[in-house]
Parts: sequence; C-alpha cells; structure tokens
Amino acid sequence: MPGSDPDPRPIGLEEFSERLKALCLRSGGTGLPRRRRDRYILLRSAVQRFDAAREYSEPEIDASLRDWIAWVGGRLEIDPVALRRYLVDEGFLQRDRRGSRYRACHAGRGVFSFAAEVDAADPLAILTEARQESEARKQQRIRPRANG
Repeated sequence: MPGSDPDPRPIGLEEFSERLKALCLRSGGTGLPRRRRDRYILLRSAVQRFDAAREYSEPEIDASLRDWIAWVGGRLEIDPVALRRYLVDEGFLQRDRRGSRYRACHAGRGVFSFAAEVDAADPLAILTEARQESEARKQQRIRPRANG
C-alpha cells in the first residue's frame, strides 16, 4: 500500500532508547534522520520535557530546544527555529491561532504510536547513561595498554 508505514508496531521503550542512542551518539550526522520512524523518535525526545497540559511561549520553546540541541551534541546540525518548525509540521507542537503560544502533543500526528512506557522515559537520562557506558568501555580499552 503506497505511503503506508512498513512497521506499524508501537514504538516501545527499548526501541525508543536504542534508536535515540544511535541517532544522538554516533558521529557523522547532519540534521534529522531520513527514516521517518527514527525522525519521530528524535522529535518525540525533543518534546518529552514539555508538559502537554501547559502552554508555552515561543521564547520558552526555543530556549528549551536550544538546550536540547546543545545537550544532544554535534550529531544534529539544526537550529531551534528549524526544529520548532519540524515539531509543528509533525504535530508534536500545536500553535494557537495567533501563533504565539504552543502546546506539546507527545503523540505527534499519530503516524507512529508510542507505548505508554515511553511517556515516563527521560531522554536525557537515557543519553547520559549511554555516554557513561561508552566512557567506561573506552577506559577499559585504555587500561590494558597502559599496564602493558
């Protein structure tokens, strides 16, 4: 069927975590992923910190996205304004009629569904843990050489 998603399964916590790590911690990336499922995971991680019951001003949204981009690191070459546009286009942010207030919608446009367990996930904690594990592995590789 043209345009249908080849993988209609809900995105669970394990897939969310593993793909988020792969998308954010590997070098060589530029911008958002081409694969739409990966793009949804990444966009969802960017709005995860917003409370869906609260309205946000554009400066609040941009400041939070700027922090998220800085935290994710050099993997994503995207500015907060472009990211905000992607989030609006994919339904993760909804603007009021005047375009001055935003509300998060963690489901996005619903092209992909997320398991309820993803709601409680902390993307920054997932990436922090992955960075710590990577650093520990690196230290393990360095120690035997230093002792040799």
